[in-house]
Amino acid sequence: MRLVRCTALYTAREQDRTDVLKNPAIGGAFLILGGLLLSAGYASGLEGSNSAQSNAITMIMQSAINTYFDNEKTVGMSKLILALLCLLGALIFYRRGPFGRGLSYPLVAIGVIEFIVGGTIYFRTDDQVSSLLAQLQTDQAAFFAEETERMALVVANFPAYKIGQLVMVALGAIAGLYAYWRLNMTLLGTGAGLSAAGFALWVTDASAVTEASTYYETIQQLNRWRSG
Repeated sequence: MRLVRCTALYTAREQDRTDVLKNPAIGGAFLILGGLLLSAGYASGLEGSNSAQSNAITMIMQSAINTYFDNEKTVGMSKLILALLCLLGALIFYRRGPFGRGLSYPLVAIGVIEFIVGGTIYFRTDDQVSSLLAQLQTDQAAFFAEETERMALVVANFPAYKIGQLVMVALGAIAGLYAYWRLNMTLLGTGAGLSAAGFALWVTDASAVTEASTYYETIQQLNRWRSG
């Protein structure tokens, strides 16, 4: 008799559960709750994925920044050395007759320009790197927008620099040929100095062009990855 009562009670409870689940309001509530749980799980997974992507982009970009600006400091130092050599050469050659005096003129001009440019690059680099790394950590979007714009201008200006250096070499050669024909030793020295300075600038800027292009390409690729 007790077994029959227990069986009946269990059957009644199961029937109540079935009736509850069949209730449209309660069933809808379960569906909404399930959707919310699934959405929360998806959002959590998406947030974790985005965080991992952001960290990877940051690490790669930090390495690219350090590599590029280490080369920038090297370029700045090479320009400072070139400037000092030009100025020292000008002092030595100025008193060595008409040819030496003519040679000293472009050496002084290039020495002063390269000293200013090289010193600016070398001594500003550390602060620039610190600022860029901080911005990369705090605001990736602003970093990529501003650094892309800046490097686009840098890379776009390189052809003009190279053309200017080739013009220096060509003008120096033309001046030298004319001076040789006119037997003007001062002008011959000036032409020789101008050509030599243009060639030296071409050599010292060669690595800067390559590194800047590589750095700019890295920024573009990582920005596309971040935006995609």
